[in-house]
Parts: sequence; C-alpha cells; structure tokens
Amino acid sequence: MKKIIVEKIKEGNRIIKGRGFPKGCKLCLKGQKTVLFLSGTCQKPDNCYWYCPLSKERKGKEETFA
Repeated sequence: MKKIIVEKIKEGNRIIKGRGFPKGCKLCLKGQKTVLFLSGTCQKPDNCYWYCPLSKERKGKEETFA
C-alpha cells in the first residue's frame, strides 16, 4: 500500500500530498456546501488525528451545528 504523506500548507492547514484539496473542501470554500455535525463527539479519532474541522469550543460536546 502506498504511504500517505500529509503536507502542511498555508495558515497551518494540511492536505494529502499529490491529491490537492478534496472535492468537498473545494465546494465548501466556494460556499457551495455545508457540513452538518450531528454531534461534536468524534467516533474515530485515529482516522483524523492530523486534521479536525471542529473548534476546541465545539469538539466533544453533544450539540448539533452546521
């Protein structure tokens, strides 16, 4: 399996090297997509330890927000 390299870019953000921004991120940046969080509780933190879209204020709370 090919090793995934996470690359740090502008303003401390990160992307997977060689892939650029995911389609969902591109749509979000254009204001064409909204992500709905049913809870601030992370179910699989090992999958996204390097990036989390939740702020410290919202992470880990049982709240719904977009």
